[in-house]
Amino acid sequence: MNLQMFCTLVLGLGLANAKLAAQACIGTGTLNVTVQDCTHTSTPLESVLDIYPNPAQASFWVKTGAEPVFIELFDGLGLKRMEQTLGGNTSLEIRTEHLPSGLYWVHWRTRTQLGAKYVLVTAN
Repeated sequence: MNLQMFCTLVLGLGLANAKLAAQACIGTGTLNVTVQDCTHTSTPLESVLDIYPNPAQASFWVKTGAEPVFIELFDGLGLKRMEQTLGGNTSLEIRTEHLPSGLYWVHWRTRTQLGAKYVLVTAN
């Protein structure tokens, strides 16, 4: 994981200070990381991926920004329901007839960033 991806992850989780622990067969080590400035990230996270409408009934749309984005859709139990790579400036309609009502997570990543957004699917 590069520094920018770590910075994005830490800010996305709302952590001011983060501790990473590494375990190996021969010992254990801890690395303390304090992020002071992440204002230089290339693209604001809000412009990477948009999901609408939310809540969704029959379908919802995933719209990407300028960069290609790999997305995965997970249900509330953590089961992967779909995955797809979308090009930049692309819209994809995801039909929900086959999905039970509930909260779903759209995990996404670009070449330099990663994140997750939720979508609520209500009964059709």
